Amino acid sequence: MEPSVLALIIVDILIILTIISTNLFAIVLILKKSKKNSKNILLVSLSVSDIAVALFVIPNVIFLKLQNSSISPILCQICLYTEYMASAANVFSISVLAVDRFRALVFPLQNKDAKREVLYGALVLIWIASLVYAVRAPVVYRGRMFQSSVNGNATTEKYGCSIPDHLMGLHSGLIVLDFIVLFAMPALVLIGCNVKVSLQLSTKSTITSAMPESVSKRRRRAVRTLLIMILIFIVFNFPLHYFRMARHVFKQSVSGASTIGHIFLILTFINNCLNVFFYGLLNEDMKSICRTCSCTKRNQVHAISSGDSKMTKSGATNITVAPSV
Repeated sequence: MEPSVLALIIVDILIILTIISTNLFAIVLILKKSKKNSKNILLVSLSVSDIAVALFVIPNVIFLKLQNSSISPILCQICLYTEYMASAANVFSISVLAVDRFRALVFPLQNKDAKREVLYGALVLIWIASLVYAVRAPVVYRGRMFQSSVNGNATTEKYGCSIPDHLMGLHSGLIVLDFIVLFAMPALVLIGCNVKVSLQLSTKSTITSAMPESVSKRRRRAVRTLLIMILIFIVFNFPLHYFRMARHVFKQSVSGASTIGHIFLILTFINNCLNVFFYGLLNEDMKSICRTCSCTKRNQVHAISSGDSKMTKSGATNITVAPSV
């Protein structure tokens, strides 16, 4: 199997994983209507951005690989616009989530009404900034026809997006901007906020020796999760940004660049899938709903089984033995 075909199969699997995980996560949060707190509001935004990645970014990878129609240039520009929009919204949502957790720990007594207004304002800014940031795609990319050969024999025509020569300098500058805005700055925010929160949780758990063991375990688990999230964001996003800078900014020639680029892009998709999982671990509301559902099911099963046992016992007591004559 060719590497490109294998990459497309993996992308298809990631489409399913991302859509299922984000939709389930969003449904759980929507069901929790009694607590519309900051974490739930921001997690819904993150889920929406992940769904946008699944709907626009991942299919765009397949589309760019298989495009062969004259309408491809227009569709390619639309797909690239939504791709940058979804990716930016995802990164911005993660950054705001980290800042919100840091703020909740450092300023726990802040007015809740003012806090909610700030959060809604932050959500509006996240999506406005994402929509504006994505304008770079239709500005830089243009539609054109490609000539490609199959096994060095037949020649086929494909339509798609490319960057005109007079815009290559602008494109290189935008790639550097991507590295700063979509990777370097969010990574610094995650490192600063998550490390501070982890240290604060660790310090609190060591000071209060009378703390219950269950609370201490939850704090240690939260510390591990926060640090793992930093590592995953850096490890899964850095290769793609460095690869793009190496090709377009430093002008390094790479053999098999298309396959390598697809692999690095898949890593970013994996990060999107893991975001839902790890932020779900940190969300007590989601875990409480899951525990409530499981407890309800167990109670129903227990009630049915206990009812059956009572009926059996009552049936046994109603049996009378006829006296012997």
